[in-house]
Amino acid sequence: MKHDDLNEKIFSILSKNARTSNREVAQTLGISETAVRKRLLALEHRRSAKLTALISATAAGMSASAIVRLQVEPNHAHNIAGNLARVEQVSYVALATGRYNITVLVNATDREALLDTIRSLTKDHPAIHKVRVLETVAVAGMRPDVTFIRGLDDSDSRQ
Repeated sequence: MKHDDLNEKIFSILSKNARTSNREVAQTLGISETAVRKRLLALEHRRSAKLTALISATAAGMSASAIVRLQVEPNHAHNIAGNLARVEQVSYVALATGRYNITVLVNATDREALLDTIRSLTKDHPAIHKVRVLETVAVAGMRPDVTFIRGLDDSDSRQ
């Protein structure tokens, strides 16, 4: 399914109120409820879209965060990134090019817990050569409505 104007209109409605029912979306756009449901399912199946709830880190009790950049042996990067993605305090993991080939966003209840989490994730791992921690002091902007969701297990992902 091609990403088209109708999909954009569906996304626009849902981005204003994610609780809008498929029936309401269909009525607004003059299409069937089945058409809306099939489009959303197809987009999720293709990993072009994912409907989910967003929870504020502070509302979840997380008042400290950091971007952690790791320099990892290239042949271990995919496996390490996958393991990091399963950690509860990690909200984002990306494989990247350059000196630091894994970027991670870590959240914690306070600064001490943040540092403990980062240490536990990176200590004594022979394939991790360098760690660079950039503590977040303020968020200037965020686009939660547009996120890159291709996963490590997708056939077109790069290692």
